[in-house]
Amino acid sequence: FNEQPIGAKANLEGTSIQDYSPWDNRAQAQANSLAEAPTYVPGAGSNVALRLTAGSDRVMLTPDSTRALQFGVLDSFTVELAMRTTARTGVIIGGTPGMRGWTLQLANGKPRLELFDGTTTAIVASTVAINDGNWHCVAVLRDAVTRQLRVYVDGALAAPQAGDTTSTTLASNEPVTLGAMNDGSGQLAFDVDTLRVTRG
Repeated sequence: FNEQPIGAKANLEGTSIQDYSPWDNRAQAQANSLAEAPTYVPGAGSNVALRLTAGSDRVMLTPDSTRALQFGVLDSFTVELAMRTTARTGVIIGGTPGMRGWTLQLANGKPRLELFDGTTTAIVASTVAINDGNWHCVAVLRDAVTRQLRVYVDGALAAPQAGDTTSTTLASNEPVTLGAMNDGSGQLAFDVDTLRVTRG
């Protein structure tokens, strides 16, 4: 999130948030007004971070026309991010409520990954809270080979492995959003420094 200097508002026009991967899958900041747009703030170390509030601001990571963050039944993936928050509950990354997909959220200040295949929900939840206002590295992993889900906080396994009980695709072709579900529900106030999603 190094597109703008500290103190600037995110551009709400078009896909202005950079993707530094080889695919350059740029994201779009969203809010009801420029005053409520995500703000660039000091990040961990010398980085610039993006601040999201519990208001209308969020970031559409992928639109419904893009399958970059859609996963099939045989797809392993890892989501890693550096974040800080004092909130107890809210959505870090989400799709459309009630639709197939995956959600990374905070529940009682603890990271929680949910997979939903349209029928079955599989969950792995951290036993470690991260809502102390400090920077934390959070990673969640779905291993489609061993059918396991794992969550890490600051490099350490933060919960016993959980079984992935889903049996069909997670792909819904719905947008995937940072800071809320893509209908705007579940808003979370937090700063995010880096975000990486890896297949395999």
